[in-house]
Formats: sequence, C-alpha cells, structure tokens
Amino acid sequence: MEPGPDAPGRDTILIVDDDPGIVKMIGIYFKAAGLDIVTAENGLEATRVWKRGEPDAVILDIAMPQMTGIEFCKWLRMEKRNLTVPVVAITAFVDSERRDKILKSGANVYLTKPIDMGQLLDIVKREIRQSRET
Repeated sequence: MEPGPDAPGRDTILIVDDDPGIVKMIGIYFKAAGLDIVTAENGLEATRVWKRGEPDAVILDIAMPQMTGIEFCKWLRMEKRNLTVPVVAITAFVDSERRDKILKSGANVYLTKPIDMGQLLDIVKREIRQSRET
C-alpha cells in the first residue's frame, strides 16, 4: 500500500488491483493529474486501507485473490455513508452477465482492459463531482 500525502483539497483515489503494473500505471497518471492515491493488492487489503481513511473514489479490479472486486464493492455499499462513493470497476471480462453482476454489486461504471488512462481519469473526476452533488 502506498499512502497519499493527504494534501488539503486534493481528492484521494483507492486503486485496487493484484497486477502491480496496472496499479503503478494508474498511480503515475493520476498523481500527474494532481490526485492522491492509496493502493491495495486485493479486496481484503482494500477493506483495511478504506478503514484507515475513506478515499473519494475507488478504481477496482474484479478478478483478484482473497476478496474479489465484487465482494469488496458489496462490503463497501453495506455502510449507508458509502453509497455515494464512486466505484469504477475494471476487468478483462466483457460478457453482459458479468457486467450486470458488477453493476448490481454497487459499481458506478464498468470499463474493460486495456484501459484508456484519459478516459479513466475523466470518468473518475466526473463521478466524484456527481457524488458531491447528491
């Protein structure tokens, strides 16, 4: 896990993926865009990271060991205060059944790999903005 600097006024994004290369790529891009990041290797670790300080949004892989992205999303949404936290799910799987399952678990957006970093950043910023309007 990599703690963000907690700079005032900066949004913090939790990146959860068991692929260190993806975590690093997203982290570099988002830091360059002025966002803070915290990371976790799987859903179980993400629950611990979440409890230490609630990030403004989550980017979440679905297929992970120990606790899947779907399981983490369901865990997150159990708390009423977390219902508006933006969750962007990313996965290599594209079938409609899996997509529906991911969205029903509480993810706001579903993206397939490979990921366009500009699109991901735009979506995360939009989702954070919308969550603050509700």
